[in-house]
Amino acid sequence: MNGPVFREAYTTAQILLKTKSPLLDKNEYIQVILSCQEQKLKLRLFDKYLESLDFTKIKEILKSIGGVYKDASYLRARPYWENNELNMSIAKKLNQLGYFNSIRVENGLIRIVVRYK
Repeated sequence: MNGPVFREAYTTAQILLKTKSPLLDKNEYIQVILSCQEQKLKLRLFDKYLESLDFTKIKEILKSIGGVYKDASYLRARPYWENNELNMSIAKKLNQLGYFNSIRVENGLIRIVVRYK
């Protein structure tokens, strides 16, 4: 594993979360998200910048996050996410973009229906 690259991605991610003005272009943001190894940090960056991404990049990032987030990268999937503020924010934004067909809270979890095409 390439430790310095991951530490650099982590440090860059921390800085990006604290800034209000863009410091990098969209492709550089994507690379930082994909290189970051800490899931929570990856999710926070994704939440901050996802509205500027196309469906292909969204899918790539969801896959890189892994777990139930990876499940949401497949058409017609119906994953459940933990119901917390960060997940709900991401789910709402992806629903507004049309990446998700619907979201709702069911049995204390966020029930997601990914778009059909």
